[in-house]
Amino acid sequence: MKRLFTIGHSSYDFSYLVERLQKYHIDWVFDVRSVPFSAFAPQYNSTNLKEKLPKYGISYYEMGEYFGARQLGEQYRYCYPNGYLDFELWCRTVPFLKAKKALISRGITKHNIALMCTEKNPIDCHRTIMIARDLELDGIESYHILADGTLKSQSQLSKDLLNSYILKLNSQKSQTDFIKGQGTLDLFGNKDSDIYFDNEVDSDSSLEIMEKSDSEYLEDAYRELNEKIGYRIF
Repeated sequence: MKRLFTIGHSSYDFSYLVERLQKYHIDWVFDVRSVPFSAFAPQYNSTNLKEKLPKYGISYYEMGEYFGARQLGEQYRYCYPNGYLDFELWCRTVPFLKAKKALISRGITKHNIALMCTEKNPIDCHRTIMIARDLELDGIESYHILADGTLKSQSQLSKDLLNSYILKLNSQKSQTDFIKGQGTLDLFGNKDSDIYFDNEVDSDSSLEIMEKSDSEYLEDAYRELNEKIGYRIF
């Protein structure tokens, strides 16, 4: 079994991509951009990649039809229930499942493959939030090539995401608890030191942080990122 990687080309020189692909012995590149062209980085237009990558022994494939984050076919309108592409719904469609099956059965069994998109940081890209996450749930690890050339596994990224999400929830909970429990000095009451407490916040809300498992919180965190980066049609 070979390994699956992801990489974001950003606006770096073409040599940036080649050096990192060669470092990890990647011989297939799956371009998962829905539109494989870039006005700000034309060196990564599909026509250039088709011409140049084979010179380095690397095969190039356009896979946006299957793995892209912008799916505009009328038959897939239901994948936009909230105005943006729902990654979980798209991952259940025939095109995605067909490509995933080929990737697993005929791809990474023989080739080191890189899923290539635009964003430098993997956490900002659907290659991570949609594709690598779906594969992770099937027990298949992906390795994200970072800007400095090092790797971060999808499983480690998920752990980091969970930790940051829990920290955010705890911070929000602390703020809520402060508002709930802070005393309000009644300067105009009958007693100079009369203090009463506001109880307008639902007491159950402060317990929400304890009501889910780590896997459920991680699911929420990925859905939040999906909402943030998902392609919107309205």
